[in-house]
Amino acid sequence: MFVPRGVDVEALNKTKKWEWKPESKITVGTTVSGGDILGSVYENSLFKEHRIMVPPGMTGEVVYIAPEAPHTIEDEIATIDVNGVKKKLTMV
Repeated sequence: MFVPRGVDVEALNKTKKWEWKPESKITVGTTVSGGDILGSVYENSLFKEHRIMVPPGMTGEVVYIAPEAPHTIEDEIATIDVNGVKKKLTMV
């Protein structure tokens, strides 16, 4: 499914809460790298599950993972310690 040229699509609502479900094998102390799945949210009946992943090129240790609960796309869902620098991750 592609959005054809000239079609205007709404941006994601920044206040909507999504049902965040962290990946069970990701806990504080886990070493992660780009592409590892941190958790997921149910998107809609077409896409079902949207996976939230560690950004490409990032490797480090999980120092925080948000509990299963509703969160906005701008809430902190994980923090990764990358060589002593704490990187806060959101759903975007």
